[in-house]
Amino acid sequence: MDWTRVRHGLNGAAAAGAMIWAATAVGACSSDPGTPFQGTDASTDATSACGAGSQQCGGVCTVLSRDPENCGVCGTKCAAGQVCSAGACALSCGGGTTKCGDLCIDTKADSANCGACGTKCSGGQVCSAGTCAGTCGAGLAQCGQSCVNEQNDRTNCGACGTVCGGGEICNAGKCELSCQVGLIKCSAPVSDGGVPDGGGSDASADGGGSLGSTFCANPQSDPNNCGACGITCGAGKVCSNGTCATTCGGNTSTCGSGNNAYCANLQTDNANCGVCGTVCALGKVCSAGVCDTKCGGNTVTCGSGNNAFCANLQTDNANCGACGTVCGAGKVCSAGTCNTTCGNVTTCGSGNNAYCANTQTDNANCGACGTVCAAGKVCSAGVCKTTCGGSLTTCGSGNNAYCADLKSDNTNCNSCGNVCPAGNACLNSACTPIACGNDCWGSTGCLTAGGHCVQFSCRAGSDGGNFCNSCKGWSEVTYNDWMNGGWCSDVIARYRVSDGSATHCGGAATCCGTSVACAGNDNAWHFWDGANTRYVGPAIGIANDTNCTFWNGTDNSSYTRITACKKF
Repeated sequence: MDWTRVRHGLNGAAAAGAMIWAATAVGACSSDPGTPFQGTDASTDATSACGAGSQQCGGVCTVLSRDPENCGVCGTKCAAGQVCSAGACALSCGGGTTKCGDLCIDTKADSANCGACGTKCSGGQVCSAGTCAGTCGAGLAQCGQSCVNEQNDRTNCGACGTVCGGGEICNAGKCELSCQVGLIKCSAPVSDGGVPDGGGSDASADGGGSLGSTFCANPQSDPNNCGACGITCGAGKVCSNGTCATTCGGNTSTCGSGNNAYCANLQTDNANCGVCGTVCALGKVCSAGVCDTKCGGNTVTCGSGNNAFCANLQTDNANCGACGTVCGAGKVCSAGTCNTTCGNVTTCGSGNNAYCANTQTDNANCGACGTVCAAGKVCSAGVCKTTCGGSLTTCGSGNNAYCADLKSDNTNCNSCGNVCPAGNACLNSACTPIACGNDCWGSTGCLTAGGHCVQFSCRAGSDGGNFCNSCKGWSEVTYNDWMNGGWCSDVIARYRVSDGSATHCGGAATCCGTSVACAGNDNAWHFWDGANTRYVGPAIGIANDTNCTFWNGTDNSSYTRITACKKF
């Protein structure tokens, strides 16, 4: 039995001592992980065993990571409309899998769904990188009829049939704890019994003992890991937006008391939904203070599975423009971009707790910061009403109803729910592109095929969370953006167009503004993960390399490597 403990803090509001214990039984029985789970009936032969990656449930071999009737554990059935993704019931398939029927399938390796749902490889063939072939390609191992990368495959981690537990990923062939967007991985000293603090003693002040169990902490709200692992707020203080303070700021409320007090956004926090301590059931998210099966209002779903939460990408400092994009100190999220001011909307809160709110339409800041409309009412022209007035339109329904100006709202442009893509703004009811230059190293940046405006530079590992005056006034492409948000493949493709396989940085000064000034001989990229600077792939000097995990290490030294800033 593999026990993994996670300190929860969904969407920037962690209960200081709230833990979740994920028990994942790793079964000895298995079958071909590349075939649908219904295939083998072990009850027809009492001595037969399942193949690699499968578990026997009720006499039938099944893959617990994707079986909606036995999701994660035998007998755990997902609700109607949900899928089983990575062993957890979720609203959609995650982790690079595709929904085929009611299953989440890796079409790059599944011989029954190779490259696309329903495409089955003929006898003797395996599915390698989404193509039926006689043998597995370079870097892949054959497990049954599937070709898998044992370095990152959760169901074949390090060897065929080695399944990672709930909340874990496979990294370099070993199962390790994975924290959701916005959380950081911390370790508790053995001197604490390997137990993360729940509002008591500082986990980092135990004489420097060896590290015990790992856990996920929310550095925005955890008073024992405020801003970074081990930073404990003193008596009478709470952790608000990563800073120890006497009161909760932004649009959060104080939950708990004394040394166990913490800040929570009651509108979106799955562990404190509507009221402190109200926990949403598995498969549900907190939307407008109510547990629901989907995000309502002008929020979107970030994270996946049991770690999903709702965020307003236009105003959320921890998810600005994209899930996991955190605005630096002194900046606020305005229209999906980290800025020093809120533009044509109102700045609420102050300091690191500042955030942007449209007091004309924001149900949580109606007419003035902190004025919350009651259930069944919407904010229209700065007044809580039963219906929207003037040129505003009612979007959503019930407690998720809100007022939107369809002429200028980036998340409801011309019609409710019509979100303008990256690099566009809603002008006169039409999503209109915002200008981007063609100099990837200069102040105008360059446009990627995915619609992002980026600018390259050199970044030292010791720069921490404030690189080059907050990325030259733009937002920094984060480690999470790079690894999980699709930025890696998009940006490296643009880099190949402008620079080919020329290397950069490796000692060049940070904040350099031209490719010549940034010249050097280093192959890796640098990105901030919220706690450390990480160096990752693809390898710049290898012309066709697209492997984002070519490396994947921590570097907090003064050495410089290439990074990217984003305008949108």
